[in-house]
Amino acid sequence: MKIFRLENILNVIIYAFLTFIIVILVNQLDLSRTNNRYYNGFYGSDSRKIMINAKRTGFRIDTESLGSDFVLYDTVNDVQAGPSTMTHRVIYGKGNYPKPHMLDGHFFTDDEIISKEKTCVVGSKVLERILEENGEKYVEAYGDKFRIIGTMGLETASDLDLIIIFNWGGYYDNDKAILTKYMIDSDFYGRADEVFNAIWAQLENFKKDHEEIEFENIYYENNIRGFEYYSRHLYFWATVLVALNLIIVSARYSSRNIRVVAVNRMVGVPTAGIIASVASKYALTALTGVAISFITICLLNTNAAFAKSEFAYFATLPIKTVVIVIIIAVLISVLCGIIPVLRILAKKDLSNEVK
Repeated sequence: MKIFRLENILNVIIYAFLTFIIVILVNQLDLSRTNNRYYNGFYGSDSRKIMINAKRTGFRIDTESLGSDFVLYDTVNDVQAGPSTMTHRVIYGKGNYPKPHMLDGHFFTDDEIISKEKTCVVGSKVLERILEENGEKYVEAYGDKFRIIGTMGLETASDLDLIIIFNWGGYYDNDKAILTKYMIDSDFYGRADEVFNAIWAQLENFKKDHEEIEFENIYYENNIRGFEYYSRHLYFWATVLVALNLIIVSARYSSRNIRVVAVNRMVGVPTAGIIASVASKYALTALTGVAISFITICLLNTNAAFAKSEFAYFATLPIKTVVIVIIIAVLISVLCGIIPVLRILAKKDLSNEVK
């Protein structure tokens, strides 16, 4: 097999790109399932984090002016509960936004979020004191009782199972200032940035009217989680690359092997042997692309700028990911190698192909 044929070079390039895509996709699927950074699929496709050191300033977010199709979480407290940390959050949301997996009851409706009635949704492993009165369950916190309307989580020690979420209207029904850490979440790309910019404008206006106030350490982290958004593009480009690869195989690779396949068939080589011979050559080309991609990923991770990027978080090569990627690449390449062979073997008369 001549390595430097055009179709072989193109296939190496295609499989190098395809391997990079599969590595990121496999890591995203794995990390979104196991890593606390992704709150077990809790966050949507477009998430941001804001930290504002504005304690005791009296600043409050005008939530009504922020529009809809987003959710805003204010992390008000982290409580140590044995070996784990119990997180208390206050939620404001409106319209369509990502919601956690519910085990019992329901998540907040838009009306329940802004209602003055004190309600909450709790994780399945919440260790707070739960009260029961008149058939209802309550969580006692911050000197108040919050009625439990639902239980969320995966029934493991995940972040979702260790969170209490209080409704915005019930929690902020007095003069408590809104401060500390916020998370903005949305299923619409760019929506979290729009909400952040609106909150930033409110901060700037507040500073104009309160010249003595200084906001320090305002921290903004974009792309906390971009799984769904990136994945849509990954699926698209993976499909394009595989389709292009199949076209190349059918148009170029098969024509190069017509005579070899025909001769082997006429001299009595079993069909399985012919397919294995041709497909293995093609798989070797594919694995060359896989190896080049692995080397490229390793080299990219030595670059400081890339190592701090969102893609770098997914572009890693744990053993499990390497094995899965190689299996997927081999299966795809074998399939692509078999297709043209079957086309040739389907012909009843191969005598013209050996001339």
